[in-house]
Amino acid sequence: MTANPALPDGQSTGLREAQKAQRRTAISRAAVRLAAERGYHQVTVADIAAEAGVSRRTISNYFPSKADCFVLDEEDQLLDHLAAELANGDLGGTRERLAAAFRSMPDSFWADCLTLYELQLDEPEIAAVTARNERLKCRRIVAEIIELSDGRIDRLRMAATVTAVASCLNAAMEHWLQSDGRGGVRALAGHVADSLSILDLSWLDPHLGLLHKLRADPS
Repeated sequence: MTANPALPDGQSTGLREAQKAQRRTAISRAAVRLAAERGYHQVTVADIAAEAGVSRRTISNYFPSKADCFVLDEEDQLLDHLAAELANGDLGGTRERLAAAFRSMPDSFWADCLTLYELQLDEPEIAAVTARNERLKCRRIVAEIIELSDGRIDRLRMAATVTAVASCLNAAMEHWLQSDGRGGVRALAGHVADSLSILDLSWLDPHLGLLHKLRADPS
């Protein structure tokens, strides 16, 4: 694709990256939607391509396998919410602000999480891809925070904390499903927030401004 001559190189590159991210998301949503309707093994790569409005070659350029298509990347949306709540000085410490962030996530976010979580419970291939993707996301978040902190934040403690928060998220979804989805996705959001009560996140309180900067000022 030829760069738009009306845009500086940096803006043109940013636009291309945004378009690629949107296309990747559209493919993933199409895959998850079809699998939720038909079942994983009844969905082919050609089906996903048709649903997403792209060619099979485009899918192969973005995903190495069919199972890899079933990764909904909601990381940016979640981190934006976390940054907003971490910057809110009226909510107490890190744990209280994280809880508020989870409670304020839109219903669509929780619906996407639940759909993918249910799929991976039944499909080992999706479960393996999801677990790998979660590990990579956690590592990326930790690496960005450590870089911003110039070594002020301990890498091991940060890695353990991010992993623990991710575990709380998964445990809350399992609990919600076992209760037959009582209370809807708003109840799920509450379960996730409540699950954070087992964690002592006070060690991060002095770094709240830095954690906010992770999204507010990535440069």
